[in-house]
Amino acid sequence: MPVPHLEIRIVQRSKGSSAVAGAAYQAGEKLFSEYDQKFKDHRRKQHEVVYTEIMLPSHAPPEYADRATLWNSACLLYTSDAADD
Repeated sequence: MPVPHLEIRIVQRSKGSSAVAGAAYQAGEKLFSEYDQKFKDHRRKQHEVVYTEIMLPSHAPPEYADRATLWNSACLLYTSDAADD
């Protein structure tokens, strides 16, 4: 019987990680990163993804229902080098 697990890690641009790339991987989608101006394409993993959903609080801007907009906006909050570590 499979054992559910959860892994949480800090995304650090200084180590080549990207929140947008992580979101694309988890959802099996192709997302554009405004930070490095590149597409993060993880559609090859799409067959493994059973379900995706973005749940927003009622006061959140409706445009955050788009995964790329949500994660690119989150990345804008952490633009300094100090935010990477």
